[in-house]
Amino acid sequence: MGRKKVFALVLAAGMLLTAGCSKKAEDIPEAKPEVNEEVLSDFHDSMEQCRGEEEWNETFSISSGEEEKDIEISADITLPETGDFPVIEGCVPEFNEKFKEKLVRSLLGDAALYLADDAHMIKEDLKERVVELERRVEYYSTLQGFGEESKTEKKKLEKCREYLKSAGDKYTVTADDFKEDHYMGERDGVWYRLDIQGAGDYNYLMNGSQGEIRFEIVDLKDAAPQASSGSGNVSISTELQAENVENSCRYSIEEAREMVSGFLKETGFSDLGIQKENSIQWYQDELLGTCGYRFVISPVKVQEILEEDGENPNPGGEILVSDAGIISAILRNPFSVEKISEHIKLLSLNQIKEGIRMEFKNHPDSYFHEDDGNDSHKYSELKLVYAAVRNKKQMEKISFLPVWELSHKQWLNDNIYINAIDGSVIFWEDIMNNS
Repeated sequence: MGRKKVFALVLAAGMLLTAGCSKKAEDIPEAKPEVNEEVLSDFHDSMEQCRGEEEWNETFSISSGEEEKDIEISADITLPETGDFPVIEGCVPEFNEKFKEKLVRSLLGDAALYLADDAHMIKEDLKERVVELERRVEYYSTLQGFGEESKTEKKKLEKCREYLKSAGDKYTVTADDFKEDHYMGERDGVWYRLDIQGAGDYNYLMNGSQGEIRFEIVDLKDAAPQASSGSGNVSISTELQAENVENSCRYSIEEAREMVSGFLKETGFSDLGIQKENSIQWYQDELLGTCGYRFVISPVKVQEILEEDGENPNPGGEILVSDAGIISAILRNPFSVEKISEHIKLLSLNQIKEGIRMEFKNHPDSYFHEDDGNDSHKYSELKLVYAAVRNKKQMEKISFLPVWELSHKQWLNDNIYINAIDGSVIFWEDIMNNS
């Protein structure tokens, strides 16, 4: 899909915010929110002008070369109940040596550390790695539009096969410079793995991810609620609501919550908090028992605005607690708040609609495809969402802001995203929640 640009429409914005938007900052006249202190106390609903409109039905033509097609919009208009969307700006920390050392020592202590990247893997583990990569290569070969991902996995597979030729039977002890991204260590008699910044081949990160921390027990059997004599691998299910089942975990859910809060504080991410809770069920050939909890993590300030049970939020993640304590913590784009701007005025719905029309007409090549089907130019929902958007110029910067999303009936990357504050078009891959 071609590069999207901001629609050429003069819009009166209440505030300049260009994080993640395709229009260059220097092209937008600097604007500041006009705050009238006398009416500020009466500010209750920035979307009042949009309420009452339930549908947008319209058809218009776009042209690309000699080809012409109709864009069909038959969209329900969806608004959240909340009436005010503050802009929350923050960043993902720099994963430098100082940060990694603090993280490693807080999670794995002062015991011996071992390098855990592909190049230093022992023979037994590397064989499993090769099998996993072979499975990925085969999977991507069955999908259309994933050519680059397929090439990446093939390159990883070739490297791992080379590493396997000279792999040893013991892991390598790491130096003390903390330049690496992948570590293993023993804590309370259990082996854990720590991957920093998502650079590990174990992870497949979509475009929206700038950084990721994965702290996980190496073998789930070491944390299973009872002696595992089955032949299959141990697995976990988190579908049960925590308050509705009998949980045999040695920790109460209150103690587990405190453990999670302590983990976030110790690792420097106190702006993240618990959004959702589930109980863990363990399986190995059959049900082993219900023991432990899963906590979905997201920015606390965002939770105060939205009441959503988001799965795998981005920024955010999940933390698992069992009898062995924290056995898994995955943080995607771990977010720290830097600035909050409140009482932001939004553009009118008519301005948003006109901007969407002009986006189609000014950049038609982005919406023509070789594999066009019956639904290729049909849009079914216009929704205002509170989205995490990354900044293209400063990749570590992320902003939560109100965004209009026009949803394509079939393809995610044909959705159109419009900044509800300044009217700029945002690339779909820059919406962090899409990653």
